[in-house]
Amino acid sequence: LAGAIREEIQKGYVAVTIRVNEVSANAGLIRPGDFVNVGWTGRKNGELVSTILMQNIKVLLSDRDIDPNWKSGMPIPTTITLLVTLEDY
Repeated sequence: LAGAIREEIQKGYVAVTIRVNEVSANAGLIRPGDFVNVGWTGRKNGELVSTILMQNIKVLLSDRDIDPNWKSGMPIPTTITLLVTLEDY
């Protein structure tokens, strides 16, 4: 598996792992090979703001192998690894 992942990381790209939860991991439905947008929500000048940081980013890995027939109560990944350009990193 590690060798296959290395082959996916072409020159000019890096693998970056981020924490996710049930909401941000789309209830566990995000799988390796999917493409996602990465956003941020936080407070700025006392106001809640959201912004998209990166778009159309490939998911390389999730920390849990999720059954495609996922049902409530099954494990949801807590991290996913994304393929991003050095420029975006």
